[in-house]
Amino acid sequence: MSPPDPLSPDARPSAAPAASTGAVKRFGRFQLLRLLGKSARTMAWLAMDGRSQAEMVLVMPRQQPQGEALERWRQGARRAARLSHPQLARAQEIGEHERWPYVAYDRADTVTWAERFSRQGIPPEELAQWAMQAASGLAYAHEAGVAHHDLQPWLVSVDDGGRVRILGLDVGFAPGDAGPPAAMDELRRVRDAAVADVLALGILMHHGLAGAPALEQADVARVMALMPPQGDRKSTRLNSSHSQQSRMPSSA
Repeated sequence: MSPPDPLSPDARPSAAPAASTGAVKRFGRFQLLRLLGKSARTMAWLAMDGRSQAEMVLVMPRQQPQGEALERWRQGARRAARLSHPQLARAQEIGEHERWPYVAYDRADTVTWAERFSRQGIPPEELAQWAMQAASGLAYAHEAGVAHHDLQPWLVSVDDGGRVRILGLDVGFAPGDAGPPAAMDELRRVRDAAVADVLALGILMHHGLAGAPALEQADVARVMALMPPQGDRKSTRLNSSHSQQSRMPSSA
């Protein structure tokens, strides 16, 4: 028998704050407060740690990895957690509830990019500073052979001082993820994943400047799938109606 699903209907959290419905949603010792975002591969929840009473961000795969896939997930999450860089959020805990894995990060005084983005767009100079920091963190991870695999606006945070941190490094999972590859295939996989991370960061920058998700798709991976050569070339004109070109500094 497969392990029970902690997100079954009687325990499934609501995307709205618990206070709005009067229901308390729990995931193990964590009280789930609000869904921060979800993609095809990952989801992130703002949660209260019942042990420390601190607000945490729980990042977990959308689908529950089983058997060997779960062990590969554990190995990837632990490898990512060993990396130390100012722009990589430190994993406070790697755990499982009823065999549903998660990584917990300290919320502290940060908000996600998704929470900061608005229809008015982020000032280009400010967003450029954020993007440079995110790129630095990604470059460090890529040099260590680790990729994010699902960079989303709700998996990048910023604090009041403008310091950026990336959450959810190598946390995402999809049932079609391959098993342990041969050495050359692994190098190619890491390289391709690093390229995808950089493209995802560019799509996040577009979202921040334009004030709307590219191609009206909240899931960055979905945008990437629609871009050539994978997707329909006719559908990849990115939200020209939301363009903020007039706000960009003119060239000298």
